[in-house]
Amino acid sequence: MPYAVEEFFPRFADATLAAEHAHNPLRAFSRIDASPSASVRGETCWEGGAALANFLASTTTAGECAGKRVLEIGAGCAGYPGRTLALAGAAYVLLTDANEDALEQLRGGMRVVASGDDVVADYSDKTLPVHDANAYGLGDPARNVAPRLEVTTLDINVPPPTFGERVRNDVDAFDIILAADVLYNEDEQTCTGLFRTAALCLAPGGRFIIAYAHRADDAFLSPIATGEYGFQAVAIHAVKRDVMAQGWNTELEIVEFARVAQ
Repeated sequence: MPYAVEEFFPRFADATLAAEHAHNPLRAFSRIDASPSASVRGETCWEGGAALANFLASTTTAGECAGKRVLEIGAGCAGYPGRTLALAGAAYVLLTDANEDALEQLRGGMRVVASGDDVVADYSDKTLPVHDANAYGLGDPARNVAPRLEVTTLDINVPPPTFGERVRNDVDAFDIILAADVLYNEDEQTCTGLFRTAALCLAPGGRFIIAYAHRADDAFLSPIATGEYGFQAVAIHAVKRDVMAQGWNTELEIVEFARVAQ
């Protein structure tokens, strides 16, 4: 199945970052077909990821991001939100997903070099153009920023959340946790897994930010978020958008959560 290279330019409000990355796109391999199975598996780029990335770019300065550890849950084939914070100067960014195929696309897209024309690769043959000097699409190789960005597998629906336990017990927690288009409809299992993992991995005083498209009754979100795992929504940002390619006329929100005292 052929894959197309999709480019994304974060719209940084920080003048320094905007100038530095004006010609530095983030790239992702995305399946050309938009079949539901491909979309759900994270092998195509969803609008929520781009919306969250632009929100982060427009609200985060290099100073605010310096020294921060970032975890993106459900990064899919693009990882746009996490990679945007890497551009902004985060100390470490970990991109995760449960789908190994999507992660392979993510790794390939982070290394692909645009030729000026639309680049289409047959990913099944692993015929990916690679340019290590611009690894991960993070700009000037002299800055040596690539080592701060890693990709690994994380399935939030597999109990117990051993990944979260490892983070809590063995390494530093994350200052910022991101999740775009991870929740679908009234899926309590995924919602529970998402907030459980965030609770295990988030550092005290950290930010948990999700981009969520309303597709059904969302009442189930509130008791899970504010109940067992102690999260409370502290800011909700509405995103104006066109009708999605799949034909859904949905509203998209970016919600920031904070943990309350347990």
